[in-house]
Amino acid sequence: MRTTIRLLSILLLPVAVAMFAPTAGAAIYKWVDKDGNTHFGSSIPPEYAKQDTKKERLNEQGQVVEIVQEKEKTPEQLAEEKRLEEEEAARQKELERQRTNDRLLVTTYESVDQLEMTRDGKIKALEGQITVADGQIREREALLERQRASAAKLERSGGKVNEKLLKDIATTEDQIARNQKRIAALRADQERIHAKFEADITRYRLLKGLDKK
Repeated sequence: MRTTIRLLSILLLPVAVAMFAPTAGAAIYKWVDKDGNTHFGSSIPPEYAKQDTKKERLNEQGQVVEIVQEKEKTPEQLAEEKRLEEEEAARQKELERQRTNDRLLVTTYESVDQLEMTRDGKIKALEGQITVADGQIREREALLERQRASAAKLERSGGKVNEKLLKDIATTEDQIARNQKRIAALRADQERIHAKFEADITRYRLLKGLDKK
């Protein structure tokens, strides 16, 4: 029986090669499964690749040109494959983010002028908040000066600065510090908005072909 199977494999080999290698130079693989059955294909299926069975690569004439030895991948190789897959996933995610941003740009804004007006409006709104916070700082600084003057007067007269005044001074100092931090954060927001819109304007001009001569 096995002689008959082997004979059939030899006779059908040219036909199999012709079926799986329609183009010149195409690689054809031959492998025998655990049950002794012979298979042909353009690649060795994963379920057979690591099995301890005979695997060969054939040329267009059906001649064996290579004995394929599939080895178990090392932890380093598996880690590198995972790293490359993660890099590709991150790249695809960034491409999708860019495509989404592009769609928003061209559908939301009708011109570069509109982009610039939106940018300036956002920055101006933040400037208004900065003005309010700066005014509050000036008010608290004037209050703090009075509070400290009262404390100094008490000390000069030999009296003791009461806990309430000390607490009021600490509260005023904290309010000034918080408003200063708020102003710094608002300034940073203005810079981020300006940088983002500059990039969006450059991208918008590219998408619309506005820089073409």
